[in-house]
Amino acid sequence: MRPLSTRAFKLDASYEDIMVSVDTHKELKAMKRTVMEESVVFFIYRGGEDTAMVMMNVDGEFCMHVEDCSKVKRLHSDPDLLYALCYGV
Repeated sequence: MRPLSTRAFKLDASYEDIMVSVDTHKELKAMKRTVMEESVVFFIYRGGEDTAMVMMNVDGEFCMHVEDCSKVKRLHSDPDLLYALCYGV
């Protein structure tokens, strides 16, 4: 399955930083709004890590959590970048 969109950000933010900033950071607020309005899921991961953050709508509630995801470690990715992949549901 191919993502609807893929973006890469040169940020040093941790997953915790992202969770804290989801309601104040311009880009993250837009992602949250898209999740809630368009029924999409965002997977956000730092290059080279084996975890990913998931942003999704669960029964009308915004849900964001970090999951083990060893498959992203196999991707050729830059550890200085955060990748955001958007998938339709």
